[in-house]
Amino acid sequence: MLIIKDLTPMHAMHDPDAHAIKDLTPMHMRDPDAHAMHMTPMHTAAPKVLALSYYDGATEGFLDGMGDDQVYFFKVAAWNTDQDRRLYVLGQVARAIYLELLVILMKSQRVSASSTWAPTWVFANPEMEARANEIVEISKRSIISPACLALGADLIDAIKVVCPTPNAVASAIALAGGSGPGNLADWLAQCA
Repeated sequence: MLIIKDLTPMHAMHDPDAHAIKDLTPMHMRDPDAHAMHMTPMHTAAPKVLALSYYDGATEGFLDGMGDDQVYFFKVAAWNTDQDRRLYVLGQVARAIYLELLVILMKSQRVSASSTWAPTWVFANPEMEARANEIVEISKRSIISPACLALGADLIDAIKVVCPTPNAVASAIALAGGSGPGNLADWLAQCA
């Protein structure tokens, strides 16, 4: 059985009397000082999504919170034929690891002001590049025991947290470990 929880942010709902289970408004949008990182003069807040891979939206990278103060490494495990509905596998990562990667990246490039940042993989020196690669590899291992699965067009707007059977979770993890996203319809059929 597949259980889906609607996590549409309150600001995205059309019905003013409806209540979301959880407000997914990024912390830095609720309180301008909540995620302020005063590490360089060019940076005032961390992006919500740091995209390491991108195809009509982030397909792999880091998510700074789902209405909480956690950081997740994510990867698209499956999508529909139009690639506009995606199954994400998210594993929890230590905030310190994510912040260290941001600091390394900020030393060689400007952070995007948008909610999604797809940095170039260019570094000030080889040591920084080696550490950034190490952080990504450590973070990728977090999806082996995912914190959650999520369905949505992207991780910025409304998403639904999915609570599938253990077999469906194992299937999503296997799909995430593949060379490309699997077929979402096939995965959903397993959950029926």
